[in-house]
Amino acid sequence: MTRLSLILLTVLLFAGVPATAAADDVPDQANARVVKVESGEVIVVQLEGARTRIKVRIIGIDCNDKKSRTVAATLVGREDIVLRSDKGFLPILEDQFGRYVAYVQMSDGRDLGLEMLKTGHCSTTQWKLPHPRVTEYASASR
Repeated sequence: MTRLSLILLTVLLFAGVPATAAADDVPDQANARVVKVESGEVIVVQLEGARTRIKVRIIGIDCNDKKSRTVAATLVGREDIVLRSDKGFLPILEDQFGRYVAYVQMSDGRDLGLEMLKTGHCSTTQWKLPHPRVTEYASASR
């Protein structure tokens, strides 16, 4: 069980989910608040109902220019977001660098990864990790 799964399970238990909830019952989304934008593709968030801060790698994008961090910070600032995976595709998991990999839904409902692609400061990474939004991301990439 990953650290995020344990945190999510703890939050769910305190939120009234039965104590019998197992790792498989951890939802494919988590509410969080952005506390720092490290780059165009990595943010630090604090999960709702927890004190723990985690790094999140946004699925499907790769941002190499320095301006992408500023663009991402402008888009999400310190707002509330939802970390998502696509049900049936993958849960929110850690990558080899200890970051959690997820889609990020901004407070207005837009997909942060998709918006970053539209700015032209990021490219799609379908070659690294095929994911359900590959087609949409590829068509948005400049």
